Amino acid sequence: MLPESADAIARVQEDVPGEHGEETRRERRLILLPGRQQELFTPEQEVRIYHGQGPGGPAFFSIVQYSKDVYTDARGREYRRPRQQSFEVAQLAWALRNLPTDRDSYISQAEFYKPLRRVLFLRSLSLSFLDLDNAVGRWPDPAKAVLLYCDEERIPHPSVIVWSGRGMHLKWAYQSAIPNPAYPRWYRLQKLLAKKFESFGADFKALDGARVLRIPGTLNSRSQSKAFVLWPSHASDVALYDFESFAAEIFPLSREEIEQARQERKRGRKEQRARLSAMPRAQRGIAQFRKGVAELWWSRLSDIRRLAELRGGVRVGQRDLYLFLGTVALTWVTDLPRLHDEVSQLAKEIVPSLPHHEALTAMGSAVRRAARAAAREVEVFNGRKVDPRYAFRNDTLIDWLEITPDEERELSTIISVGTARERKRAQDEARRRARGERNRNDYLLEARTRSRARSRMVLELQASGLTRRQVAERMGMTLDAVKSLLKRAGSNADAC
Repeated sequence: MLPESADAIARVQEDVPGEHGEETRRERRLILLPGRQQELFTPEQEVRIYHGQGPGGPAFFSIVQYSKDVYTDARGREYRRPRQQSFEVAQLAWALRNLPTDRDSYISQAEFYKPLRRVLFLRSLSLSFLDLDNAVGRWPDPAKAVLLYCDEERIPHPSVIVWSGRGMHLKWAYQSAIPNPAYPRWYRLQKLLAKKFESFGADFKALDGARVLRIPGTLNSRSQSKAFVLWPSHASDVALYDFESFAAEIFPLSREEIEQARQERKRGRKEQRARLSAMPRAQRGIAQFRKGVAELWWSRLSDIRRLAELRGGVRVGQRDLYLFLGTVALTWVTDLPRLHDEVSQLAKEIVPSLPHHEALTAMGSAVRRAARAAAREVEVFNGRKVDPRYAFRNDTLIDWLEITPDEERELSTIISVGTARERKRAQDEARRRARGERNRNDYLLEARTRSRARSRMVLELQASGLTRRQVAERMGMTLDAVKSLLKRAGSNADAC
């Protein structure tokens, strides 16, 4: 029987005796000894699990530290001043060695191709992670509670569990880093993991790729204790997962099952087209099948940035539109708390001349809809419950952005139906060639060559005195085939 909540898990653990009661209790106390864990699993070893695994080329990570001193704002609220620094991955060991451990310190979990911690500049990811809040006192053994729950729910064990001082960070490390294009799929995986650990206090606002988590060995100023690796005891015991295999354990459907469903839909579309062709045109409906919304808008965001680059910047009159559509794209792939920072960075990149107050106006409605989505609200559209965030058709985007056919050739997703069909034909032809098949033009040319050769042979045999029937027998052809060849060749020979 599966436990109904995290609290139930704690009771199960307390009620189930171990085989050797004293040894079990001693092991529990060992898990909660931060000093002993830090000796066995150093902060650099923990960070190396997910940094330095990406492809070659410049890669950056960020460290955020908060001041030791406490300040008071105009409303009388206390706060600590943050300071963020970005480093190349090659400087990781130096940065950690020179890191003060007597203050709140955090590190980005992803790597970026610019020294800016933004989803816009995300380069690669080498792990999935969750931030579990307020875990103090909820379980005798926090790590064991997590591992038991994973066993019950058939979730792979985390590679690392870090005690943050007031909660836990769960991290599933990959065997190899996943690149930027896979980010939307990774982000969906994050959301599913958070739902599975909702009873443990998973933070749904700390899921995107620009998130920072506390560095082991550094102080948590609220609990006045240091973060440390809770599980496992040794770096050599860390489990690494293949991303696709791990995702298959979490997603309701594996990629193979999704592909099978896609093929079934494809067969269904053929049957639907056959039914539609028998209907009057006025009664025909349009069924649209598309890839995941997050993947779609992630690709569209790249196209919007590419279009601004192709045009040498965004002209006055379209700046609000560009920023609005960029904000819409980011609402599908970014957590709400970080949305403003991401949009501000996008504005600096594609519309640097747009005043700040105009930028806030341009992104306002998209941000409000994202807030409604974060609150799990829905809208009713045509009798269906839908996500309140904006969703537009490609034709609408092409019309609004005034994209030309030449510009479409440089884009990946915001393209017309005609361009999409051309690309599909080119892809199909490339696949056929890869399988060793000939293209249609080559096939027709070869067929015409063979036909001309047979026509010449038939004419030569007929000129030698053979009848058409004898020519057909000699050539291994039917009499009608010989007549057809002679007709195409313009022969006026007498009938048999």
